[in-house]
Amino acid sequence: MQTEKKPLPNVQHQNDVDILKTWIAKHGSHAVTAVLAVLIVLAALHLLHSRAAQRTVEANRRLATAQSASDFEGILADFGKSDVAPLAQLALAKLNFDNSNYELALSQYDAFLAQWPEHAMCKTAELGRVFCIEARGHNDALNEAAAAFAAFAAANPDDALAPQALFGQARCLEQLGELAKARAIYEDFITTHPQNHWTIRAEELLTAVQHRLDRASPL
Repeated sequence: MQTEKKPLPNVQHQNDVDILKTWIAKHGSHAVTAVLAVLIVLAALHLLHSRAAQRTVEANRRLATAQSASDFEGILADFGKSDVAPLAQLALAKLNFDNSNYELALSQYDAFLAQWPEHAMCKTAELGRVFCIEARGHNDALNEAAAAFAAFAAANPDDALAPQALFGQARCLEQLGELAKARAIYEDFITTHPQNHWTIRAEELLTAVQHRLDRASPL
């Protein structure tokens, strides 16, 4: 039976180990400190990202389930610098408008425009504040709102909100007793937007204002 030969020692490997031991002995503390510093920074960044992601999920969850003014106010207090904050501000303004708190809603639309002037929903806020002015109901407010609605429609003719601005202008004119001018707005919209889905609504409003004109006409 042949005796198994022992492997020859790997001189190069032993030399490498010795060199590594010598380097660690000489520079080890500095090297470990540098590595730990990098690991700490990476861990901190990961933790921050994880917490930010958790906050984003929580902010969106709360926005999706918010129903009351206090719900939206809480989101603004807790997530004021997040992407959901402007949406919560708009929702709060709309909720106050629906609850007839027109002046409060107006101030909240103004706050939105001041804080997020470049936001994609700015036009919604601009139009919302005009609805608040209209809701004041007196003649000066109605004239102001009619002019603001007209200006919005003229500045944003292709915007999805333009029909609501035009109908808002006509509605203000109706409240001011200027029925013929209101009718002209509806007629013009129907003529120039035959394929628009708002045309059906314009036709309904035109019919209503025409009935008022007919009743007002002397026999």
